[in-house]
Amino acid sequence: MSTELELPQELVDSILDYLEGDPASLRTCSLLARAWVPRSRSYLFESLLINAENILVFRDLLRSPCCTFIPHVRSISAERPHRHKNDTCFHEIAQDMRFLRNVRTLELRLSIVVDSANVDASFRTGFVAAFPNVTHLILTGYFEALAPNYDSGGEAYYSQPAPLIEMICSFPALQSLQIQELSGTVMDPPASAVPPAGLRSLNLCSSSLVPVLAWLRSFNHLPRINSLTLPSKFDTSVVRAALQQLDDLHHLDITLPRASRFFPSYTDYLLTLSDLSLHPNLRTLIIHDGSATLNLGNLISLISTLDASALERILLVADLFSNVFRKWDELDAVLASERFPYLRDFTLKHKYWNRTAANINDTTAFMRVSFPLLSASGVLRLDLVLSLQSPAFNYMPIGSELPQELVDTILDCLERDHASLKACSLVSRGWVARSRSYLFGACSIDAENILVFRELLQSPHCTFTPHVRSISAERRHTHQNDGCFNGMASDLRLLENLRSLKVLFSTDVFLRAGFMSAFPNVTHLVLTCLETYSSTYESNREQVIYTRPAPLIEMICLFRALQSLHIGKLSGILANPPANAVPPPGLRSLNLRFHSPGLILEWLQSFNQLPNVDSLTLVPSVRRGERSVLRGALQQLGGALRNLDITLIDATMNWFYETDLLALFDLSLHPNLRTLVIRDPSGTLDPRELVSLMNRLEAAAFERLLLVVDLSMEIIMGIEWDALDVFLSPERFPRLRNVTLKHGHFKKAVANIDDTAVTVFMQTSLPLLAGSGMLGLDFSDTPIVRYIDWWHSSQRI
Repeated sequence: MSTELELPQELVDSILDYLEGDPASLRTCSLLARAWVPRSRSYLFESLLINAENILVFRDLLRSPCCTFIPHVRSISAERPHRHKNDTCFHEIAQDMRFLRNVRTLELRLSIVVDSANVDASFRTGFVAAFPNVTHLILTGYFEALAPNYDSGGEAYYSQPAPLIEMICSFPALQSLQIQELSGTVMDPPASAVPPAGLRSLNLCSSSLVPVLAWLRSFNHLPRINSLTLPSKFDTSVVRAALQQLDDLHHLDITLPRASRFFPSYTDYLLTLSDLSLHPNLRTLIIHDGSATLNLGNLISLISTLDASALERILLVADLFSNVFRKWDELDAVLASERFPYLRDFTLKHKYWNRTAANINDTTAFMRVSFPLLSASGVLRLDLVLSLQSPAFNYMPIGSELPQELVDTILDCLERDHASLKACSLVSRGWVARSRSYLFGACSIDAENILVFRELLQSPHCTFTPHVRSISAERRHTHQNDGCFNGMASDLRLLENLRSLKVLFSTDVFLRAGFMSAFPNVTHLVLTCLETYSSTYESNREQVIYTRPAPLIEMICLFRALQSLHIGKLSGILANPPANAVPPPGLRSLNLRFHSPGLILEWLQSFNQLPNVDSLTLVPSVRRGERSVLRGALQQLGGALRNLDITLIDATMNWFYETDLLALFDLSLHPNLRTLVIRDPSGTLDPRELVSLMNRLEAAAFERLLLVVDLSMEIIMGIEWDALDVFLSPERFPRLRNVTLKHGHFKKAVANIDDTAVTVFMQTSLPLLAGSGMLGLDFSDTPIVRYIDWWHSSQRI
């Protein structure tokens, strides 16, 4: 049964956040359950690419009444080649694009012919005017004229400049402007071209630097800029003047160029930025070295001008495998000084992806020795990871990069949902092992599939055996394949991790050999419907006379690692154990029903094994002649007992079973009892009897009481709850944390109860428990005992 993915939504969101850049895994995750769909779609449709090839399809999708992805779109990348026949469609869908109200990032790759006929449509209206909520604009522009002119040197210039600044003003919510490349001339902005009020971050190419900075300076907007990324080539006077106005600069990213006619040396370049004292709030400084010939002295001089008590991070991107870097001591001393008290991260990042990685370890060791102060303080970081491909093609899905602890938590929550587990096993390799562990963790075998199961175990390609931890086996001695259970005992021993075995039996021939002897590591054993088939059937009396006692005890002794024994309905005669039938030494938990309690408890008592038992569950099957056996067994349990679970029956069964089970227990013998569970299918439990039982409990350790009763209003209104409410006081039970009333019944059909009415009534009837926060009500409908099933079983004996 599907669990509808009961993971907390916060955990689902965290998983999908990790998979943000992996569309393949996101598509798989969207198939897991409904709760995964919105977040998966949010990432799958977060970023869209529009170009002249798909613009018509995109237009039709936007206009479709069935379009549902619009709220998820937050980023658009648009490529506009002016020579394509569909380029005009960009302007046609401008009105449709306005429905994408959540778009915050727009990347434009424009290749536009600038002339008087289309300048407005390309730059001031149409497509670019459809995004009033965009906060981050990324622009690559190739602005061409129909007939370029040429200067005396033969270089082209364009008689029709592009209104770049006016286009930027079309984005009133803009906060971050990134211009990657720009060709063509830019029109001087009109006086009405006011910069977007929230513009704070600039990342400009060489061609756009001067016009954009001049525009912002003319409106006194530069003091608002807190992040600036400079190209490797620029007009020094313009940059110097701009830097003097950047009072609130927090982030500065500069690229040191190769020596050229623009910058014959690094000294000239660094002089343009020599006064970093103008930026006392600078937090991040990033320097990209363009040619692996960085002069450390100039770099130190630049950093030394900082009056940067706020500086937190420096990133130097350079060729760290070059032999030119040999003396870092002075830089280490400057950065480790009291000048930068908040410096938390100094990262050296290797730049060139196509260099050899053979000397990574040597470089790492050298850098740590060269920066002893920063290394000792934990500030030094080294990023030497190399890609075997160009960064442009270095894509690797991150689905397998989820922390394994998180993957395990997800799959643990889906333990019982096989459909979701199968889907999870497709997410990535990191999900396969845990998914298979749960998918094959519990196997069910019967006479119909036993041959297939045997062939799988005997196959050289079988890989699921390490995952099998539990087997449920149903044996029917009348089936032709039943003998295969014993024939494959040697194959079953390959399941070394098997710990739980549940067997539904109808034969006793092989109880001490064959199938039952194949599980030496089982710690939890569940037996149900054990009976002999070598019996005589008397049709005139309509009953079975069993002629061969079943060696139940000897079979239990086969499981030497057994810790928990659960015996369900038993039919037939049980053989007395031989003297050499020593109980498993680790047996701690007993769940005994239907004719087994007397025999099992007496056997364990004879070997003084009962003091090891800490959990006991008894269903109403204690025969009248077993009263003394049970009393003696309970006395031997003593202080080891931690959990006691009792199911009561009504007086109509007193001719055969001990009905007054509560009178058998003296809880003063169990001072370490922590949990008491009492199940009353008859609806006749008197709380005063419960108080009388618990009054003898020395309850320093008692923590939890669970009463499984019929919570129908007609039942609970006839019960006097006052005595129980007063009795369960914190003074008497200082460690009591939970008193739960759970709805239970013994009928196959039961009318629905009014949860609200019952809750109000019980909180009123148990005011002290309700006020302390200990009272719990559980209305999940649970059958306690199905009388008809075991009644007929007892009649046949």
